[in-house]
Amino acid sequence: MTKLELVKKICKDVNLKKEQAEKAIISYSECIRESVKEGGSIRLPNVGTISYKKRNQRNGVNPATGKRMVIPASKTAVFKISKDFKEYLNK
Repeated sequence: MTKLELVKKICKDVNLKKEQAEKAIISYSECIRESVKEGGSIRLPNVGTISYKKRNQRNGVNPATGKRMVIPASKTAVFKISKDFKEYLNK
């Protein structure tokens, strides 16, 4: 689903104007990004949880050359699907 399709669906379901729906989606996305960046997590009811994870530096191998290399530490977001959503998908 594209952003435009999502906006249209929200407009239809909640009876909002297109501009209002777009602002709501952008605000929602920013709330998620800010929460996770600060090291927290956000629970999306009936969908899952997005949380912050720090990856330590580790050794690796370049698959193209076979040369050993160091993979630097990084931060990432992790999504864990909710039990309800998993059951919904497997019906």
